This record gives sequence, structure tokens and C-alpha cells, in this order.
Amino acid sequence: MRRRNRGSRPESPRGLGRAIRYLGRYRRTAGIAYGALIVATLAQLMVPQLVQNIIDAVANGVLATRVLELPAQAQSFAAEQLGQTVEEITQTSEAAVTALIWAGVLIVVFALVRGLTAFSSAYMGEKAS
Repeated sequence: MRRRNRGSRPESPRGLGRAIRYLGRYRRTAGIAYGALIVATLAQLMVPQLVQNIIDAVANGVLATRVLELPAQAQSFAAEQLGQTVEEITQTSEAAVTALIWAGVLIVVFALVRGLTAFSSAYMGEKAS
């Protein structure tokens, strides 16, 4: 006759309820841990949006640069086809560089925020446990 090893038994749902009641004593610590986890997740989700902005800025900047390299008459025709004026295309070219720099800076900022909040979440989770 085989005896079951006590450690291999599945846990009962009562253990989860007991753990949640235990966290009730540490509401502030658990709240900070969950709040930091949410902020870290949101910061991580912003990076793909910033990468999309970088790609759009580069694409628009390259297009604007190509149009501005054309002769004056061709610039007017190309601008007309794009539904813009030559001045708007010039501004797009300048704005692309600015958008690229800002997106890069924001990616670094969101990475720092994510790192700090992920650390805070882990620290407070360990403290509560």
C-alpha cells in the first residue's frame, strides 16, 4: 500500500482566503505594492506608443526632406499632392527632429519610472510576505 506524501497534496481554497485575510493587516504595504505594479505596467505600455511616434516622425521627416530637395515647381506640385503647403512641409521636417528627440527622452523617463516602481512593488510585496 502506497502512502501519499503530504507535500504533494493540492492546497485547498481555504489557504487563499487565509492569505488574503493576512494581507488585511498590511493594507498600506499591499496597496503600495499593487499601486506600484500598476504604474510599472502602464509605463511599460507607453513605450510601444513612443516607438510608433518615432517611426512616424522619421517617415514624415524623410518624406518632407525628399520634397524639399526637389526644384521649386516640383515642390509645389508635391505639396499639392500631399494636401499641404511647402511651408507646412518645412515645418514637418523640423518637427520630425524635435519629435524624435522628445520620444527618446520619454522612453528613458518611462524606463526609469518602470524600474523604480517595479522595485517598489517587489520590495513592498516582500515586506508584506
